[in-house]
Amino acid sequence: MVRGNGLMKYDYIFRDWASKEELKEIYGFQNVPKGAAGVWDRLKRMREEMFSVADLSKLLVDRRAESIIVHGQKLGYLCRTLAEQYHVFVVSANGIAIKEYCFNRRFSMLCYLRAYTEDAVLALISDDEKRLEKIKGKLKRYLTKARPRLLLTTSFRPTHIFDIILYEAARECGIPVVFLEHGFLAAPVIYEYGVRKHTILAPKWFDFFWFWNKKNSDTYTEIQQTGEERAFVLGYPLKPFEKNIEKRSMSILFAGDRLIFDEEEEYRKYYNMVNDVYLICRKIGIPFKFKPHSPDKEAEHISRYVLPEMEQVNEFYGELRKNYIVMGSRTSALVEAGAIGNYVIQIAFNPEYIKDYVWEHTWLVEDYDSELEPLLRTIMKGEVQPKKLSPYEFDQPDDLLQRFNEGLEQVERYYIRKTN
Repeated sequence: MVRGNGLMKYDYIFRDWASKEELKEIYGFQNVPKGAAGVWDRLKRMREEMFSVADLSKLLVDRRAESIIVHGQKLGYLCRTLAEQYHVFVVSANGIAIKEYCFNRRFSMLCYLRAYTEDAVLALISDDEKRLEKIKGKLKRYLTKARPRLLLTTSFRPTHIFDIILYEAARECGIPVVFLEHGFLAAPVIYEYGVRKHTILAPKWFDFFWFWNKKNSDTYTEIQQTGEERAFVLGYPLKPFEKNIEKRSMSILFAGDRLIFDEEEEYRKYYNMVNDVYLICRKIGIPFKFKPHSPDKEAEHISRYVLPEMEQVNEFYGELRKNYIVMGSRTSALVEAGAIGNYVIQIAFNPEYIKDYVWEHTWLVEDYDSELEPLLRTIMKGEVQPKKLSPYEFDQPDDLLQRFNEGLEQVERYYIRKTN
């Protein structure tokens, strides 16, 4: 039975998050094949699903090791660390090469993400709830084969219907689902999703929440009003920063934010702020580079508002190690810059915009017209040293695998109490 213009079970996506036309645009389905072409397109996806690595790699699964499932961004180093003890089934994890799936006995792919994602979105657009349940059934069979102790994910967007089906399948199989923030900003960001749509949806799918630092853990438990037993600080899960980095120059890298504004005027104000900061730096003769957060997604706004003579770069971590001064407004790059001892300047382009994102190790500039130039001249003269990150804001465990195991034990204790 269908209700309104969506599925009875998933109609909140159309009601609160995106229309069918918006979903088509997000996933590039403006021209969905119909007739014979549509059938052929569906057969191709069925073939991709049928020959997914979940089926082909069964003989490579190391059954002597317990397994976990990992899904999301920035998880390559964590996956390799976990593979020292566990067999890691990956749905999607940046940094894991296909050769590792094929030749490493501790890695397997749970399913072919692209084919399943396309199938789930098209089923949602077509109000085909039976097809969505069929996808869930396949995932449950894969999950039963994998027998994981945990599903760890960084992915939370209600419009990612495949992710929601995956989490539902895991919970129906009795597998704890743990959300790991994928940046130093994730705790407040989830809250913003809730405010924008007048509901907080994250707890609906996740049993547990893991964080990069204690600050975000405290922020999230306060906002969600959940007990601390549902939160755990895993710490920084990326490759540890090098202690002896190459010599940095007294130059500036401006790290752009992940921009989500409702009004075009807000984009104009943001990029005009970047322009103003660049002109101040040029005036005093300090080299300046701008790294947009998502160059492709921002291309139209950048071409419209950013000064053409400004140097732009697309790579972040290498540039982080070359430039001794890093600026931004509320990007997690400011935390990672502080972790390697950079000078970190935070521009309050809008006090409301950054109020939940101010860190102790930054120089907060509330009026860049009057405050920025004197601060830069002080730094250039060596009259101040970079501020240090506090352990409360940056937690990098000495043994990431041990910390993971501590979190897993806490999850399983909580999950047993919850299910009983």
